[in-house]
Order: sequence, then structure tokens, then C-alpha cells
Amino acid sequence: MAERLSVIDLGSNSIRLGIIEVNENKSFRVIEEKKEQVRLSEGFNKNNTIQDKPIQRAIKTLKVFKRMIEFYNVRKIIAVATACIRNSKNGKEVLDLIFKETLIPFKTISEKEESYYGYLGVTNTVDLKDFILIDTGGASTEITHVLNRKIENFISIPYGSVNLTDIFPETKEVCNTKNIENFIKEEFKHIPWLENLIQSQLPIVGIGGSNRTFAKIHRALHKWFSLKLHHYELTKNEVFQIYSYIANLSSKSRKNIEGLSKQRSDIILAGMTPLKVLFEITNSNRLIVSGNGLKEGIIFNSLHKDFKILPLIYHDILKTSLENIANLYFLDVNHAKRVTEHSLAIYEQLKPLHNFDETDKRILEIASFLHDIGKYVDPYNHAKHSAYLIQNLPIYGINPKDLVRCSYICLFHENKINFQQLQSESFITNKQFKELIRLSMFLRLSEQLETCECFAVDSVKIKIKNNEVIFKLFSNNKDYDLETEISEISKSAKLFKKLFGKELKVVK
Repeated sequence: MAERLSVIDLGSNSIRLGIIEVNENKSFRVIEEKKEQVRLSEGFNKNNTIQDKPIQRAIKTLKVFKRMIEFYNVRKIIAVATACIRNSKNGKEVLDLIFKETLIPFKTISEKEESYYGYLGVTNTVDLKDFILIDTGGASTEITHVLNRKIENFISIPYGSVNLTDIFPETKEVCNTKNIENFIKEEFKHIPWLENLIQSQLPIVGIGGSNRTFAKIHRALHKWFSLKLHHYELTKNEVFQIYSYIANLSSKSRKNIEGLSKQRSDIILAGMTPLKVLFEITNSNRLIVSGNGLKEGIIFNSLHKDFKILPLIYHDILKTSLENIANLYFLDVNHAKRVTEHSLAIYEQLKPLHNFDETDKRILEIASFLHDIGKYVDPYNHAKHSAYLIQNLPIYGINPKDLVRCSYICLFHENKINFQQLQSESFITNKQFKELIRLSMFLRLSEQLETCECFAVDSVKIKIKNNEVIFKLFSNNKDYDLETEISEISKSAKLFKKLFGKELKVVK
């Protein structure tokens, strides 16, 4: 019987809801997710008091969330409040009123806890050892230095997108950003350990709506809508260009920017400023946007402590997420592993015919393991479904561009295929696209070796001669004739010659 967990993050700008289902086989998935912008910290700086209108907006949203939680028959609710409640004079009264109206018991978490949960949401889903994490909310900004996947230092400053806009209302329109930038720089000067990171060039990981907007705008400008936002990467110059672009637009024009929420358009410039200043101070050269943050960190913490199904910090991010997906979608793991073994063995033995690198090998390995995941949708044309799922499932430890490459390898491994690239995936060059077709051949041959799914082929030894490549098949069953496997592989001979310039011969 599945059990369900609900997490509510009452932030200074938005309220987020996540409902997680944990299954008996220890797999888990998000079954519902909602976000509503209520701007709880609006007008907060007048007297450090949360105003009546934001309170009523929050209560209205939370009543809706409570009905959803009841519908899903959730076992446990974890509800947390962050900077706005923490720093306000009337925070306790607000939470008391929320409880009276909704019966949702909120806990106000400390700056340290807020930083920790954000770190946990990132470190279990982004494959980095050393980085600077910045979480820009509505009323605070948390900066965390992560060294060897552990928190080295952290700080929370009481300024975010909403209250910075209240202080610098000129940022709603075309403006000179020097005043707000100098203000943030002065705040950062009081962080002694940040000075030690000057010229560190560590990558910056950004969470929070303002920082994710950099990726949304960049993706929209390039029409790369197949890319997920999680682990989306931008260069320092791209971050600065987007920041400058917004600073030079009126509030009306900002509402027309594709990728920028109209609800966020008036506070976006102030919300982006802390990240921009952090880039200048540390001289970092790239931004990695994380789709996961505080809410996901709380979920990971609960999965470990309450459900006892996972370690608190994942040793291997990619492996953990692939195992979870395999359990969720009833993947035949033994078959997937055998096909993967064959793919990598063929890859290694055919090295004289290709110049692929370790990244190529890695995406081949992922595609090989997940090549049958689409059978969960429909076994017929399952490669098409597998390709779609690979692009959209929560696969962590790999960037979205490489995930799209994985999906192409998976799509192309079937016999009847159309080697056609989508225009929206222009980040893949024509040369790279052709190489993906070649990579897909290794998966195609591997699945043909496992046509009967009976593990008849124990191994393959490959010899490369002048004009031909000889596959010699070895079976672990002396009574098995391997004729089916030989026949299936032979179907790929014509395409193999086209891709690698040599005849394909199969013997036993």
C-alpha cells in the first residue's frame, strides 16, 4: 500500500505544495505539485509587519492546498515557513491565524535549516562536488559554500526579490542598476568567508524563482523547449546579457518577455541582482540552475528519516534516480543491465572505428539501461515512448542537453526509424546528430543480441579487418543455436556499413 507525504513551503513570494507517493518497492514519485504567488512580504519593510492583504491571499491559497491534501489521503504534512515569517513582528500571529483557518501546523525554520534543506535538494540532484549555492527568495537570500559535497559555510541576508523592490522601486522600470548593486555589494562585504572565494571561479548553482528565470528566458530565446530547467547551464556572459536586457526594458515590455512570468515581471530585476553581484565578486564563469531546492530537500530528508528508503546524501546521484525510475515503471532490470553490458562491450571493441569520449559513453549507458522504459506506455513503438520519458522523467546527475542526446539514441535503436532532428534542438550540431546515429547502432546491436530476452549470448568478441567487422557470439548454453540472434543482427548490416564503412559479419 502506497503512503503519501505532503510538503508545503510558505515562502516570502510564493507558496509551494508537493505531494509525494512512496511505494512498497521503495520507489517514490511526485503525484501533485502546485505553486501560487501570494507575495507575503509585500509592504513588509514599512514596519517589519506582514500586511493584511498578503495574509488573506496566503490563507486563500492554503485552503485550496488543504483540500488537495485531503483528497490524496496524505499520511504526513510537513509545512514550513521561511524568512518573511521568521523576520516579522507578527509572524507567530500569522501562523496562528493560518492554523485557525486551515488546520495546517506550520513550523518556522531557522536560517541554517533553510540553507541546509536548499543544499540537500541540490546536492542530491546536481552532480557537483564544489560549488556556491545561492537561493534568492522574496525576502531573503541564502548563500552556501559547498566543498566536497558538504556545507563549508552559509549565510542568510534579509533581502530578496520582493523587499528589494520595495527598497528600490525604480527597478520596476528602465533604470540604472548601480544603486541596488552597490547595496548588495555592501551586504556581501560583511561575509568574511566569501572574500576567500574571490577568483575561485567555482560554478554557481541558483535556486529560487528569480534565478530560474535566467534559464527560462535563455531557453525561450533559443526555442530549446525540449530542455528541462533542472541542471540548465548558462555562462557568465549570458547571465549578464539577460540581466542588462531586463534592466533596459519598461515594466510593460517585461511582461512580453517569453520565459518571464507576468506575475514576476515587476520584481524580477531586483530578484536577479544578488546573483549578478555574486558573479562579479567570485568571478565564477557559469551558472547551473536547479529546479530543486528547499521543498525537495525536505522531501529527501523525510524519505530518509520517516520512510527509511534512501541515504540522506546520495553516493551516486545518477544511479539512485535510475533505480527509482526502474522500480516506478516496472522495468525489466536484468534485461536492461544485460543490454547495457553488451552496448559498452561493443563500444569498447569498436573504438578503432570511432572517436567518442567519456560523455558519449555515459549517455550510451543511460540510453541502454532505459531503452525499454517506454513499454510502460505501449510495447508497440516503445522506443518513441522511451525517448519522450527520458526527456521528462526526473533523471538526475546529467544535464538536460545530454538527456536529449540519450533520448535520440533510444529513439534510433529500433529497426524502422527516421533519422530526423527537430529544429527546436539546435544545440545539437549536425555533426553531433550524425554521431548520435552512430552511437545508437551500439544499442541496436545489443538489443538484437537479447532478442529472446533469455540471456543466450554470454559475450561478443569483435574483430576488425580491412573491409569487414566480425561479431563472434558466445553462448552460455551449448544446446542453444543462436540462429535467432544472428538473424536479427544481420538486419543491421546495411546500416552498419553506411555508418562505419565496413561489412558486418556475424558468426558463432
